[in-house]
Amino acid sequence: DITGDGSLCSAPLLNATGATGVATSVRKLKTFLSQLYFVTDRYVKVYDSTANTWATSKDMGAGNNGADLVIFQGTQAAPLMYVGLGTTDPVWTFTGASDTTVWAQHATQQAQFFAMNGEKLFFDYFNTDAFVLTFTENGGAAFTIGSEVPVGDQQAVVTSVVSIEDAVFAFKTDG
Repeated sequence: DITGDGSLCSAPLLNATGATGVATSVRKLKTFLSQLYFVTDRYVKVYDSTANTWATSKDMGAGNNGADLVIFQGTQAAPLMYVGLGTTDPVWTFTGASDTTVWAQHATQQAQFFAMNGEKLFFDYFNTDAFVLTFTENGGAAFTIGSEVPVGDQQAVVTSVVSIEDAVFAFKTDG
């Protein structure tokens, strides 16, 4: 699905099979600054409508797997695209200055799945011994986080974070 202003709209009919290096399915597809991006495995791909092909916007490195991506502005002057890598590496941010620049990696903060609620970006990550849910309001490549809330059983993996009306839910493998 593609979500923009919080409403669900049909995805365009596109073929991702020509995207080099894509071994598994597309995890998330988003438009950002009039370009179409998706995250899968270690890559963020951008659609080149002129050539009708997918190009690599970012290679996040061997062993990394993009779990989710979201567009968030917070208190910053312009929105950024955030890519969560789960529990392996810190979040990547992207300005969209061109199809491949400017990418930056947060110094330490990991994130797996994202959900926007109001003016906050919520996300989960593994903090030492448990999955926690937290948020940021300021955005930016070096964003800061709010309070952490443990999410259920420490050993059960978070599978999704969803915002519905005024609430944020973390879904896990143990229910």
